[in-house]
Amino acid sequence: MNKRLKNHKENLFERLSNPEYAAEYLTAAFEDKDLAGQLLAIRNVIEANEGMASIANQIGAGRTSFYKAMGETGNPQFDTVSKTLNAMGLHFSVQTSHA
Repeated sequence: MNKRLKNHKENLFERLSNPEYAAEYLTAAFEDKDLAGQLLAIRNVIEANEGMASIANQIGAGRTSFYKAMGETGNPQFDTVSKTLNAMGLHFSVQTSHA
């Protein structure tokens, strides 16, 4: 990984350690309606906070299955995503659509 990309990722992770910023970041990702982008956003928030192994442990998921579900080609169940967000002090919120 080149230095510039590494610095960007470190800066992003620093900002994502703030729960308010993480909530805004995830909200924007979910507005995009791209599952791969949504999973990447969730992974970034996980890594910026407690890490995959810690969250898997907290939600009672097997580490390997959690990594697979949240991976680039993963397709986690809603329950897994909900528990993951809750473990990080976040939750889903529903709003009306903007046309």
